[in-house]
Amino acid sequence: MGFYEHNGSLIEVAVLSDGKEGSEGWVVEFWDLTPGGPGELMHVHVNTNGECVVDILDESADESFADWAVFIARSELL
Repeated sequence: MGFYEHNGSLIEVAVLSDGKEGSEGWVVEFWDLTPGGPGELMHVHVNTNGECVVDILDESADESFADWAVFIARSELL
């Protein structure tokens, strides 16, 4: 788990198992903890080959945020 600043927002990042039995994949959750912020923003699913799938959970997470989130997800898993 880590905390980051992105465009003035406090973002919490949590790395979790993907929950699939026998899988070595991960889910990286992104939460906006800024007072009045939207809360949970997105999940980045990372499989064992390093491929990422993004689930956007809040409309405020735009494409530039998704690109940043994928970069952070990969760096959290190194």
